[in-house]
Parts: sequence; structure tokens; C-alpha cells
Amino acid sequence: MKKILAIVLCFVIFACSLVSCNGNTQNTESTTTTTTTTTTQKPPIDYPIEVDYSYEIVEGKKEPVQMTSQTITTLHVKTNKDPYDYLVGEDVIFTVVNRTTTQDAACEYFHVTLRYDGLGTTEDFYIDGSTGQFTLTTQIAEPGYVMMYVWACNGNKQPYANAEMACVGAGAQITEIEHTGDEPEDFDAYWKEKTDALLEISPDVLKFELYQSTNSYDIYNVRILAVDDSEFYQNSNIEKNKPHNYVSGLLAIPKGAAEKSCALKATFHGHGVGKAAVPSYVLDGKTIVFDIIAHSIDAVEENYDSLRWSVIGNYGIDYQNEDDPDNVYYNNMLLRNLQALRFLVSYFGEGGEGGNLWNGVDFELEGYSQGGFQSCATTALASNVGVNITHAKISAPWLCDIGAYADPDTTKIKSKFWPVGDYEVLAYFDSVFFAKRITCSAEVSVGLGDETTLPAGVTVLYNSLATEEKQLTLVQNKGHGSVSMAEKSYLVKFSK
Repeated sequence: MKKILAIVLCFVIFACSLVSCNGNTQNTESTTTTTTTTTTQKPPIDYPIEVDYSYEIVEGKKEPVQMTSQTITTLHVKTNKDPYDYLVGEDVIFTVVNRTTTQDAACEYFHVTLRYDGLGTTEDFYIDGSTGQFTLTTQIAEPGYVMMYVWACNGNKQPYANAEMACVGAGAQITEIEHTGDEPEDFDAYWKEKTDALLEISPDVLKFELYQSTNSYDIYNVRILAVDDSEFYQNSNIEKNKPHNYVSGLLAIPKGAAEKSCALKATFHGHGVGKAAVPSYVLDGKTIVFDIIAHSIDAVEENYDSLRWSVIGNYGIDYQNEDDPDNVYYNNMLLRNLQALRFLVSYFGEGGEGGNLWNGVDFELEGYSQGGFQSCATTALASNVGVNITHAKISAPWLCDIGAYADPDTTKIKSKFWPVGDYEVLAYFDSVFFAKRITCSAEVSVGLGDETTLPAGVTVLYNSLATEEKQLTLVQNKGHGSVSMAEKSYLVKFSK
């Protein structure tokens, strides 16, 4: 297959020769020197370019052990350079090795799937696994990513039960990835109207019950008055007579904290229905942590299975055909989050009932997936309700670059889990548009094999952040829900 990159290079060389011929012309018959400057515009590349892939079976240094149904293996994958720093059309070389804890392992087949930004196609094939390793060479068709998934398979081409799959990828010219779709002209006005209405609701405490006590923390089951979400529950006999006008979660307060000694932190949940659980790693003894439920339900006392299947169901996916952003499920979710921020500041701030424990400055938000979306959007909107967020952790954020996926003919790598609905409505919830309004420091991260929150969309979010205090971490051998012993994190630093 022809290499378009080579054609482009020739074209550039030819253009440069024209500059050489037309510039710096000297009149040899006169003492007067005339310099003529000609500017040659580099021709734009018409993306996507043509790409191909090839693979080669690699012999290991030692004879690999033969896999059985009981063999536990991990697929170790590396690229020939940092996996975020390729050029479009440049060879990306993946080296894949199937290993036990002590040695390489042979399988009958490797099952490989390749997905490319810009092509809208998937390559799916099998490779001989008898040596336990192979290299695969491909290119990236446009500013964006290629993603590769690998399984070690038996003779029936079925994955071994105890073998980890590889979820890997690489990016090319990722600072040039563009958002798809226009921002609504009234984006700020819309959210100003929503948050102004929220300010009319006082963040009153409806429930504050001790749930758990540890050596360093008291943890409370809390409800705070917020927007009314009851209409969503009217189709359920078990829920329609209950109030759903609050934000809830578990609130962890350090024991014996002195006045103005604590930072504030709110954590948000991924998609689903389940009880709150304050992440243990954030309980450092000097931070007040509010783990916030994504729904207007009790933090720990609900019949979550019933809510999951008969009431809330596949919220945010099946219920996005509304013609008004007011009716989108995430609208009230974000407003509840903002009410939680108002509560934390007023309750633990100067003159609040919580003993003036907040230091008055530090306030961090954190979430993964849907929680990443919430962390991003809530940070962007916090100033509308008089709260200043000082740091945001935005991990594998959902709903990035909605326009790319609302288009049924998109050539972007498609998410495996995405809302159905019109872009004109869903655009009010695009994480990228919220990122444009974040001015505090921010950390963004995503797996290079993440099939739900695609690295291209997350990179657009990162590129769009209004703050200079930001960092992007890309994790090799990480999907959305998968965990691999071979994960490797890359803090993105571009070549000059």
C-alpha cells in the first residue's frame, strides 16, 4: 500500500526548492543588491491518510512454557517511542509478550483488534502464538489514536480464562485533535439560569446520622435539601411517594480537627446505582470528604438492585431523546453536586455549624468516568454558586466531545457506552465545554485502551482546559474497567 506520508514529503521538498529558486536574487551587473522574499504556504494534509498494518512473529531468548487452562499470564506491551508522541503516518511499533510471573508463555493464537481514529473501521485477525510474542507495525490516520486489544487464545480461538487481555494504544499529533460540533450559543446563559434558581434553595440539613467511626474519622450519612428529582421516580410504586429532593452521601470528618485545619474534598461516582463509600486513600486525617451519590436516593439504605433495574435503569443512556436539556438526567445531578459544595462551605466555614474546620482555601473535586464528568462540570460551574475550587482530578471523564459520537457516520473510534440523543440537547453536557471554563489546577488521566471514555475525546478536554496548571497522564495497558499488572503511566511531555 502506498505511503501517503512519502508523497507529502516529496511535495514539501519540491515547495522548498521553489523558495530556493525565487528568493535572494542578486543583480551581478550592478552594485545594488535586491532581495525578494517569497512566502510558500505549506500545503495542508488531507486527513485521514492511508494506513496499513503488518506483524511479525518474534522468537524469544528461551523456549516459552505452553499455556494450559490454568496458566495465569499477563500481556506486556511496549511501543518503540513514548505512546503519545507520534506523527501522523509514522510507524507505530507494538511489541507484545505473553508472560507468566517467571517466563514467557506460548499460546495457540493471539486475537488482535485494531481501531483507528479517522477511519471508522475495525481490523480483527489472529496471529500465531507459538513463540509467545510478536511485533505489530501500523500508523495513525489523523491527529488522534490507534487502539489495540489482544487476547491469548486456545486452539478454538477462545481466550484463556486466566490470561489478561491487553488494552493499549498510541497517539499522533494529539495537540491537534479537534472537537466535533459547535458549542451552544447560550451555554453560559443556560447554566447561569439553572444555578441562579439553585441559589434560591437553602442547603439545609435533612439528615445527619453517624454511620461509621474509625480511629481517625467519624463518617455520617447525610442528606441536604436540593433540587427536586421526584418526577423521574413517578413510574415506580416503590418510589413515587418518597421525596427525591436532596443530595446525599457519606461525609467523613477527621476526629479532633482544630479550627481552620482541614481541606475540603468531594468525590463523585461512576455510572450505576449503588451506595456511597468514601475512598480510603483520601482519608488522610486532615481533609473533610463528602462522597456524593449520583442520584437523589439515600447513601446507604436503599434497595439498590430494585432501583437499578426497575426505576433508574440505564439512566443517561436510554432516556436522552428529550428535546430540552432541562429533561436530561445529568441536569439535576450537577445541580445536586453544586448544592453539596454550598453545604460544605457554609457548614464548615466561618460561623458554620461544623466548627469552622475548613481552612478557607483548599477545595478539591475528584471522580472517575461519570465521576470524571461530574468533577469537570462541577468545577466549571462552582463559581456560579459562590464556591472556589482549587484543584480538580478528572479521571477517564465521560461525555467528552459529544459531537463526535452523536454523528452516526463518525469516523472516530466509537465508545462502547454512549448516550442516545440529539447533539443540540446533549451539547450542554459536553465535558469539553466545561473544561474550557476551568481555571484552577487540574489533573486529567485516561487509559490508552479505554473503550468507554476514548483517549481522543479526553485529550480534547485536556487541550481545552483554561488553566496552564494542568497535566495529562496516559496509561498503557488500561481499559475502562480492566486492571493489568503490566500498566504503565506516562505523564505527557511533548518533544520540542
